[in-house]
Amino acid sequence: MKRMKTSLAFSAIVILFFQYCVNCKIAGASHRFDSSQTYSGNSTSEIETALNVTAEAVIGNIVRAEKKFAKDNIYWETEVITNSGSSLKLNIDISGQRIFGIKSEDGPFDYELIAGENLISFSDAKQNAESTSGSKVLKWKLVETKSGLQYHFWIFTKGGAAQFKLDAATGERIMKKSPKKKK
Repeated sequence: MKRMKTSLAFSAIVILFFQYCVNCKIAGASHRFDSSQTYSGNSTSEIETALNVTAEAVIGNIVRAEKKFAKDNIYWETEVITNSGSSLKLNIDISGQRIFGIKSEDGPFDYELIAGENLISFSDAKQNAESTSGSKVLKWKLVETKSGLQYHFWIFTKGGAAQFKLDAATGERIMKKSPKKKK
């Protein structure tokens, strides 16, 4: 029974624990990944794609890669520890070879991140949020919505923590929707 539970856990979700120094097209860190290996029945090209997309987005050590299954979506979640010690979780769509979500709950947020083509940089979005609010960012995430990718920043205000949203393509602040009129 124990063996069956273990095999089910590994066949449902693949978890890789390793230190992976990222390089690709950014900075000069060493980049080592043995492409001849396969991991729990998953093709090497899938894991390589997830690692390469992550490496192109942020500089740091990739410490975890996990295949996730949502309704009609199979994606990879990678976790990166940046050089300053911050932790980021990136959600990567393998078929589109793109990032569709990022989450970071611990600072310092002093890294650069390139989430995709034609998107404003993370540092510009963070600077916009902090200069508009006059406070430091507590945590942030990048989410995919019907209208596109958005940066969401949580900032401490006098009334508590507030959420500050920016369109990731234009950098424009997204205000709360006005309430719908009753018919």
